[in-house]
Amino acid sequence: MKSLIQYIPANLDLDALFNEHPPGFKYHKDDFVYILNLITEVPSKDKELIDKYGYVPLNAELLQKKIREYKKHLEYLIKQGVLESNNSYVPGKKSRGYRFSSRYQTMIAPVPISKSTLIKRIRARGKFDYNMKRRYDYLFKWFDTGLQIDCEKAARFLERRYVQDRLNLVDNPESKMNYRLMNLLKLNDEDWRFHVDDTAGRLHTNLTVLKRELRSYLTYEGNTLTSLDIKCSQPTLSLLVLDPRFYEKSKSDFATIYKVYPSLAKNLNIDKLRLFVNTRQNEFEAYREAVYGDLYEYLKMNLSGLSKSILDDRDKLKELTFSVLYSDNRYMPKTKKQFKVLFPEVYSVFSAYKKIDSSALAALLQKIEAELILNRASKIFAKQNPKCPIFTIHDSIAVLPTFVDSCSEILLDQAEQYCGLKVKLKPEDWIPNKKNGTL
Repeated sequence: MKSLIQYIPANLDLDALFNEHPPGFKYHKDDFVYILNLITEVPSKDKELIDKYGYVPLNAELLQKKIREYKKHLEYLIKQGVLESNNSYVPGKKSRGYRFSSRYQTMIAPVPISKSTLIKRIRARGKFDYNMKRRYDYLFKWFDTGLQIDCEKAARFLERRYVQDRLNLVDNPESKMNYRLMNLLKLNDEDWRFHVDDTAGRLHTNLTVLKRELRSYLTYEGNTLTSLDIKCSQPTLSLLVLDPRFYEKSKSDFATIYKVYPSLAKNLNIDKLRLFVNTRQNEFEAYREAVYGDLYEYLKMNLSGLSKSILDDRDKLKELTFSVLYSDNRYMPKTKKQFKVLFPEVYSVFSAYKKIDSSALAALLQKIEAELILNRASKIFAKQNPKCPIFTIHDSIAVLPTFVDSCSEILLDQAEQYCGLKVKLKPEDWIPNKKNGTL
């Protein structure tokens, strides 16, 4: 069986460690390598999983499926000062966190493993993943040798960002550098990732986890790509839950809660919500106008008592909006309270969804996004333009520059047909330039 590349701290010599301090149990070096690789790989797939202290949760149930006596391996690594644990966990909810000790918070280096049984478990693809690759073959087939990245220049960019992060006292600069580097190296090595989650139906690939600035170093068969992003995508999609048609049982192609998220529809008080939405259309208009105009500029002009550094930072204003859409109703910082004052009826609709589950609204909007991007716009474009490579990054579609107009037309048309939304698109050429700091 072909070896598999894993990544561990460059200054960690496991052979020397085992010679000096032999583990008191039967072991295989590759099992240790796999565990150490997870400290970087887990946040490489979801950066939110690493906490501000650098601890990464390792799921015990999943670990045991790969390595039966994983506990002994972890205890050994902690005893030898390679790993540290926060010893904080909640059964069934929160996994114990681990991080490299300060001595091993260095650049990662590739290490091949060859243990066949372990590789087989790592590479095991469930029926769900297999079926998803077949279902989305019009997307998956483009993850081939044609997709290339200028690894050398991209790595230099990450090194510069690492220096900046250290100067700016950003939390865990080494960890951030390493999981960004891991994603870069996996793409460069054609270690493809293609997974559709079963929560919202979102597609996760090498491109969705790649740091945004590194997209400028991507090409397909030497050709640059251009992405079409839906402007203010999540707030724009949130307009659908304010549309009376969303709560109707209709046979038309239009999105309804019964089609998008039937299990949630059963738990919501749909009759009460439908009545509220139907009778508050005038009150929703200010929010609609703000979203279709420039929501973040609107918030900048209408929020009070916030520092200029927040009001002038669109990313911070986006965080505020995501807090309104995604956070638990009980979490009420000042900015969220102000949003509630600006748009009280809109806030009531959003909070009604989150009374069922704090993640319900987020999952609903992501389901709508996935249906629009993956199952409709991308599929139609691929059918009409079978020779054009196409890639998706959640709320955006990337194609060759000469196909941008065709893709735009399809995406705009599908957004209006399926969601009743007049979305705005922002083209972004994936070309290195000084403005985005990628040269």
